[in-house]
This record gives sequence, C-alpha cells and structure tokens, in this order.
Amino acid sequence: VNSFLLGQSMLWHDSAYPTQQAATEHVRTDAPDGVHESLTGMLDARNHGDNGACYIARRNCSISPKGLIGSFTVVATVSLLIGIGFASHGAWMVLPFAGIELVALAIAFVCYARHAADYERISVGAGEIEVEVCNGDCVRCHLFNRAWVRLIVRDAPSATRLALRSRGQELEIGRHLDGADRQKLAHELGRWLRLTA
Repeated sequence: VNSFLLGQSMLWHDSAYPTQQAATEHVRTDAPDGVHESLTGMLDARNHGDNGACYIARRNCSISPKGLIGSFTVVATVSLLIGIGFASHGAWMVLPFAGIELVALAIAFVCYARHAADYERISVGAGEIEVEVCNGDCVRCHLFNRAWVRLIVRDAPSATRLALRSRGQELEIGRHLDGADRQKLAHELGRWLRLTA
C-alpha cells in the first residue's frame, strides 16, 4: 500500500492500511501540488499539480479487524457457554450444533475480511492512466494511453456505471462507490481527459 494511503478514511485500523476518520465531502480542483483531499467517504484524491492526480476508491468498511475479531469472540463465547450449559443438563446435542454455527460464522467473517480492503487506485499521469485493482489477494494493473482512453458513463435506473475504454478494451471503474461518488469520480476524470484533448 502506498504511503499516501496512510491516514485516510474508511479502511482498517492497522499500520498497513488507512485508518478510519470522519470523512469530509468537498471538491477542490485547484488543490496545490501533493495535497491530499477526501472527496467523499469512499473516494480520496491526491493532486500532483498540472501533471496528474491519484484517486482511490474503496469499499465502505464499517468494522476494523480488531472489531471483527472482538465480535466473533463475543458470539463464540456466548454460543459455547449456551451449548455447554445445555450439555451439562443432558441435552448434549446442542453443543455440536453450536460448533457448526461457529464454523459457519467463521467462514462468513473470513470471506468478509478477505474483501474488506479491496480498492481501485486510478493514477492520472502526464501520458498514461494506470488503474490498480485489488480484489481479495489479487492485485492487477491496467495501463491506458491518456490520449486514446475514453471515459464511458452509463446511466442506468439502478446506478451510474463508469468504464475506461481504449482500443476496443473496456475496464469498469468505481465499483465500490455509490451513484453520487461515481458522478464525482466521472467529473474528476473527465476534467483530466478534457485537458488531454
């Protein structure tokens, strides 16, 4: 994770991930070089002056890893105590079902934690746009020539969808954002692409 991500909102309370802070919603197109700003709770930006910018879109994670472990510990403790209580009074079949419940809950928590830190980092440079997509343990980088890439905005009844298209290939972006945040991202990227044209 790049150093400029540290100290931002909506991710883990961990030294390797951004910390959770109250997010302010504002848009500045005249931000000085290197200034970080939070466009929304799930969309952060870093301006690199006239050369480009970096936008980070991430999931809205409402619980930290410590909170997740704490919640699981409390639920597991209560469930096991109930199971042991019933087993000590002769209803021993409750205990195996409590164990099955805890295994299912652990699997659900692991699946949640595996994708909680997913993000998209869109870096606009002088000649190219790089999109880094983190999905679980997989991180993929996509490079687009800034002069050839086009921003596709599809307005649908459910939500606006964004994509970058170049040479017949298309990559959806802003998957972790809601409709309003996608509109802000479209505005920011459209501004940079207009400067290229």
